[in-house]
Amino acid sequence: MVKVWNLPTRISHSLLIFFVIVAFLTEDFERIHESAGFIILAIVMFRISYGLKTKNEYEKLSSYFYSPSKIIRFIFIDGLKKGA
Repeated sequence: MVKVWNLPTRISHSLLIFFVIVAFLTEDFERIHESAGFIILAIVMFRISYGLKTKNEYEKLSSYFYSPSKIIRFIFIDGLKKGA
């Protein structure tokens, strides 16, 4: 098995899933629901800051976004080659 994400990323993703479920299930319990929301915010802020400073190619936030020229090339040039 190839580990693409390291431990902090895997833990933050798992916690994010857990607290989204907690927030969903506790919508009638305001205090728990609100606390889960703040924890989700903290996890997302951690993941963004970690994604900006990490050296791992797969965890960098810059690897998730493409420039407009790459998007246009993919849609119009590469897409036309596959469709032909």
